[in-house]
Amino acid sequence: MPAKCKAGHISREAELAAWSMFFRTGHDFFRELAPALDDPKPTMKAAAEAWSRLGETFLAQWVPTEVRAKPWALVKFGRPDRKVNHHAD
Repeated sequence: MPAKCKAGHISREAELAAWSMFFRTGHDFFRELAPALDDPKPTMKAAAEAWSRLGETFLAQWVPTEVRAKPWALVKFGRPDRKVNHHAD
């Protein structure tokens, strides 16, 4: 069963904080997404939907590093534009 977002149950800021590591790296190393998802393991579909909602805000705060010039979600899903990108599984 795909992970469903509980976005209506947490604030936008809390949801962005929960997705930030995943947006940067493509992994939820510290299980920060568990409170934001019905299923603790994020799916690409859930990530794409979250990126479409939160990506512009995330990118406004993004600071490139020597290791990562672009966040994983931008490379995977492209520019967020409020519609779900079709690159998800």
